[in-house]
Order: sequence, then structure tokens, then C-alpha cells
Amino acid sequence: MSKHVARFFLLAAGASWAAFQSGCCTGRCPETGYEAGLPTILTQPVDKCATNIGEPLKIAVQAAPYRPDDQLTYQWFKLEAVACGEEPVTNESPLTDRTNNVLEFLRLPDDYGLYFCEILDHPGANNRPPFGAIRESRSRLVSVSGPAEKIHAEMLTVPVIGSVLAGNGGQNSCVSSSRAYVVFAGDGSGIPADPANATHCMLTLTNLTTGVGYTSSNYKATANEGNKPYDFLCVGATNNGYLFSFSQPQKLVFTISFTGITPPAGTKVILGLHWY
Repeated sequence: MSKHVARFFLLAAGASWAAFQSGCCTGRCPETGYEAGLPTILTQPVDKCATNIGEPLKIAVQAAPYRPDDQLTYQWFKLEAVACGEEPVTNESPLTDRTNNVLEFLRLPDDYGLYFCEILDHPGANNRPPFGAIRESRSRLVSVSGPAEKIHAEMLTVPVIGSVLAGNGGQNSCVSSSRAYVVFAGDGSGIPADPANATHCMLTLTNLTTGVGYTSSNYKATANEGNKPYDFLCVGATNNGYLFSFSQPQKLVFTISFTGITPPAGTKVILGLHWY
């Protein structure tokens, strides 16, 4: 056997041993233990400018995992100024419960600002460190803006005060059961809507004694026209309240059903209504 042939066999044997040591087989490594990679952003979110504050805005990002069996998670952030001066300081504030690829805004112009999405790639269950590290990609910074004044003039109804009653406030398509409730305009006359042809109403609820607002996780809000058993469409809930939408102004009876907490009977609460 020549020296060249012997050297070839030695090199081949060394390569086979290295493959065995690294867990590779026939020159290919299995899917487990791969090097972690960044999620790929397929479509970046784009800037949005509201033309009518009564119409919700949405921004979205589309992404793909590094490997098909990886899982993606999303977290939206708002960029906020915390100090001004020659060197402004900003803070990246995560938005509670905004953990999918679409971010919707219901409280314009309060939500005007700069936003971005953090996308994390979580390797599949069969992968372990150091290869199973979580990798991050961030979307571009996008602007949400619009007119400084509402095109539909907003009217704040004079706050209505009600008393908490013990027991179930009634079952319907929105509420299966409740621990306590309040009926506003319980005499059936209803609370008049904004006369300026409002089509939306933002409802908030506040404790009269403490001045602290209730979050939407504490209660469900429903509305009907006078004594008619008809629930208006609830467009969505924000952390601070509920947004109703209807085709024309009505006299409405609102019912607050407490589902997450049980305020003592007799507790005074304030119903705030913003029409637009």
C-alpha cells in the first residue's frame, strides 16, 4: 500500500470519528441540536394615519420561524419619552396582552405614538442548549398618528351614579352569570345618546369613593334600547372599558355585571360615557 493510500484511509477514519463524536450520521446532522437562528420578518408593519378617530386602526407584522417546528411569540412595545433635554431619554414600554402579530387601536388619539414588535423564535422541544437558545428579531419602528381633533365631535355625558346590587344581573349573549350588578336608567327611560349623530360609545366605570377606575376584566357591559331585550354590538374591550357601536343614536339602558370581583352591595359607581 502506498503512502498516499494509507494517508487517505487515515483521513477517512478521522472524519468518521469526528462525525460520531458530533452526533452526525453519513455526513448529515439530525434536526435536533441545530444552531438557533433568527425569525424572519416577511412583512414589516407600516405607518398608520387616522382619517376618522371613530374608526379603529390596526398594524400588523408577518414573520416565519427559523425552522418549521420552532414557535414564534410576539410582544408589542410603545416607545415613550421619559426625559427631555439635549439627550432625550426614551423607554420601551411593553403593552399588556398585546402578544399576537396584530395590534389594534381603539382609543385614538390617546394611542398616537411610536410602536414596534419583538418577535422571539423558540426552538422545538427536541433541541437543548447551547443550540436551543431563543433568538429575537424586531420590527421597524412605526408611527400611529391622525387628526388632533375628532371629526365626529365627542360629547361626554354627565356622569351617571349608580348603586351596586347583590345577585345576578341577568343572563344574555354577553354575560352568562354575575356576582353583582348595576342597572343605569333602570326605569326604562334610557340615557340619551349624543345628538350629533354618534355611532360609537366608549364606556368606563369608576368607584365614586376611591376615584379608581375598574378594568374591563372586573365586569361585563351590555346595553339595550329602553326595555327591549336587544344587546348592541360590543366592538371590543380595552383595559379601561367597553366600546359600543350602533347604526343610529338611541336612548340606552346600560347594565354592568360584575364577573371578576364582587363589590359590596350599595357601593357607588360612576358610569362615564364618551359618544362620537
